[in-house]
Amino acid sequence: IFYIWIIRAKKMNFSVVIPLYNKEKEIENTLKSVLNQTYKADEIIVVDDGSTDNSKEVVKKFKDVKLIEQKNCGVSCARNRGIKEARNEYICFLDADDLWEEDFLEEIKRLIESFPQAIFYSTSHKMIDENGKVINAKTLYNFFGIVDNFFEIFNNNYGLINSSSVCIKKSIKPFFPEGEKKGEDICLWIELAKKGKLAHSSKALSIYKLNALNRSGDIHKEPIIPCQLKWIYQNRDR
Repeated sequence: IFYIWIIRAKKMNFSVVIPLYNKEKEIENTLKSVLNQTYKADEIIVVDDGSTDNSKEVVKKFKDVKLIEQKNCGVSCARNRGIKEARNEYICFLDADDLWEEDFLEEIKRLIESFPQAIFYSTSHKMIDENGKVINAKTLYNFFGIVDNFFEIFNNNYGLINSSSVCIKKSIKPFFPEGEKKGEDICLWIELAKKGKLAHSSKALSIYKLNALNRSGDIHKEPIIPCQLKWIYQNRDR
């Protein structure tokens, strides 16, 4: 109880990491959704992964955003660069074409204050299709707490976590598998769930755009084995 009181008394600083590749039409609204949070982020990092469009110029209009430029090496590589550069313990991730509701960080803060023993935190999400129709993800009903049966719930396709609805402690050294073209984030969720607990809120405060360009896997024409299937095969005897 005393530890929880200390957490609540101390200002909580968030770093937000946004991997960017050719999203000149979306990145402005994404950044505005971060800047408009009711609880402000201490640091916003955009890692441009070798964009060939006008994405970087759009980001440079935002004076409070740190832009890191690198040669193209994939979304996991960009996220890992952001983790390395982040100055805070709590790192939230947001894809460059997704959005947050204005109270996303406020809810993550509430989760951390309530469950400091967890190592990662998430809210539910909603999806928007190409016609602007909002689709709520399948989620736990009226849930706010530690997810004890992560693998069972996640396997049933509940909207527990995605790469735009998650906050991770830097001290546990999260690492997105590089070189993967599909499911690289799911592989990390599996590793994290083996290490510790997820604290989750069923409020849908992250907005995932189904029609966004350059989603991982969408731009590759060759057959792709999702990262999580490789993980299951490689760890079948563990």
